[in-house]
Amino acid sequence: GPVLERCVALVERGVSVFFFPEGTRSKDGVLKQFKPGAFVVAARNGAPVVPVTIKHTGFLMPPGNEFWEGGRLRTGRDVVLVVHDPVYPRAGGDPKAVVADLEVRCRAAIASALD
Repeated sequence: GPVLERCVALVERGVSVFFFPEGTRSKDGVLKQFKPGAFVVAARNGAPVVPVTIKHTGFLMPPGNEFWEGGRLRTGRDVVLVVHDPVYPRAGGDPKAVVADLEVRCRAAIASALD
């Protein structure tokens, strides 16, 4: 779609883009299925993906307690960001396989830092 094409163009120019691969917040804290967008952009450009694990945000703002609906942030637990090593697309092969491989390796990195 047009958003992914814009991201591809930005990455071609050396601009970093940020994706939330699940597309939404987890209601139960379990890592959900990833959407392919970030991995498509990386594969098309041969650019690395830098996986980031974000921990404990569900405690601070549980689903159903969004601030734009009058909810408040809870205190008592620090948010932790774990920045993993870059994951590079493997050269050659079927583009769909390259995207799937990136997704699997990034998911493994993110999952490795979850409680």
